[in-house]
Formats: sequence, C-alpha cells, structure tokens
Amino acid sequence: MRSAIDTFMVREDEVEFLEFVLQNPSVALITDSRFSRPEVPSTRIADDDEVIQYFLWDRELLDEPAVREYAPHGAASYRLDCNDSVLQFLRSRTTNGVLTPGRVAIATEFKYGKPRDPARADALAQWYKSLRSWIKKHYSNRLIYSSDHKPEVGERVRHIWIGPRAIEAWRKGLKLKVGEAAPFSYQYIDAVDEERVVSRLRDVQRVLATGVVVGIGEREGYKRVYEVRFEKEHPVQSIRAPFSLYRPEPDVGDEVACVLIENVYGEHSGLWEPREIKKLSATNRAKVMSSLKRQWRIP
Repeated sequence: MRSAIDTFMVREDEVEFLEFVLQNPSVALITDSRFSRPEVPSTRIADDDEVIQYFLWDRELLDEPAVREYAPHGAASYRLDCNDSVLQFLRSRTTNGVLTPGRVAIATEFKYGKPRDPARADALAQWYKSLRSWIKKHYSNRLIYSSDHKPEVGERVRHIWIGPRAIEAWRKGLKLKVGEAAPFSYQYIDAVDEERVVSRLRDVQRVLATGVVVGIGEREGYKRVYEVRFEKEHPVQSIRAPFSLYRPEPDVGDEVACVLIENVYGEHSGLWEPREIKKLSATNRAKVMSSLKRQWRIP
C-alpha cells in the first residue's frame, strides 16, 4: 500500500493527534531517518521543534527497527531501513506567519518490489487507515487554493485536511501555503459559504498561439529567449521572453506554436507568462498543436 493524507496542523492539533496515536503503549516516535549511532532514537514525547518528521513505530508490529550503515564521505552514519514497517509523520511548520502542510504516509510496497513481510504490511495498512479515519472525522477538507495576485483564480481542494485549531489560527491571520514564498494560498471555507465561494473561482487562462520567430536571445539553462510575432487573433501582438526548449530549436523566420499562461503570480506587469515553444512544419503541425492542447488542457 502506498498512500498519504496531507494535513494542516498547528501545535495544539498535533498534540491532540499524537495523544490518539500514543494511546497504545506499544507505539513510539522515531525522531528521524538518519542518526549517528546504530541505536534508533525513539520517544513518546514530541517536544523537539527542530524535528521535521517522525516515524510512527508500533513494537507489536516490529520488534526493533532495522538500520543500515551509510558513509558517503567517510564519516559513518546510519539510516532507517524499515520504511515499509513504519508510518511517516511529516509535521506542519509555522514560519513567519505561514503554516505549511504535513502528512501521514505509508509505503509498504514499491514499484519494483513487494513488502518484506506481507502480514506485517497488512497490519500496518490497517493502522494507517485508522489514523486517516481519525483525521477525517476531526478535521475539515473545505479548502480552496487561489492566487494571492488574482484571488478569483483557483480551485476547490479536497485532499488536504485542516485541524480545528489551525482553522482558528487562520481566522486570526495565519497564512496557509505550500511554502513560505508560494504565490498561492489555501483558504478555509465555512459550510454556509462553500457553494458561493467555489462558484466564483475560475481556472488559469491558457492560450496556444501561433506566430513567427523574429528574434533570438540568450540561453537561460533549459530555456532560450525568443521574440515571436503572433497572428492577429491572438491576445498579444508579440512577446520577447524565455521559453522552454525542445528540439528542433526554432530559428528566425520559423513558424512556431507557443503556450502562454495568464500571469497569476504578479511578478511582472505583463498579462501572459511564456511556457513552451515548438517549431511547426507542414508535416508536424497537426500533431504538435494537438499534443500541446492536450498537455496544457487548452480548449
């Protein structure tokens, strides 16, 4: 089983959740996946704010966590080697008034392998499902994800669950983001406002524009600056900006297809953000246009 449930928890939510987790005396918290000694450090008190993630370990399922030595630069250290026998608890973090999501996750099987102990994997899956059910019972997933620059651009979010104290903190000004500098934020919605708020949201506008390359600028990593003059029916007459590169690279005079996305980040004054540019020819035109429309969800 591979699954995760994403959460927003402030400290009070986390304490309540861990009280539920640790009501079983056989459960402990492993304080990291790497350590300096072969002995696995564990605790039943989550009082170290510097610990970003814990692993939930049930001694009834696993007598002793396995470790393996790891010495990338000569200095011996040790890594947890029982990820298919413990649950990950990644903590939400509060920095400069921003709360980022954490998660509870399970990974008892991998793409090219099976659990080392199927019976233990089944028991671990049942434990994970019980924790997930507790979160869904006590938390809410009435959230939207919208642009800070254009709040009307966003979408309904169902996969993240927010704790009751995190909701209170959000009402008092705490921001909910995937990262401190992210240009999008999560917003909690009261049940009475849910339909009205969600109905006002719209998707990011995307345009597939065709034009001619009239200038080529410097290369910027996997991008190159292109100046393109578009056909009259497109939203802008021309643009000079860095586009993602794909072979064959266009040259001056070539007809190209360009993916433009509405500027929803507010990082510059332009209305559109360049994304992808592809050279068109008589033989590939239909295929390229169809592929870009499908990839970028352009009607």
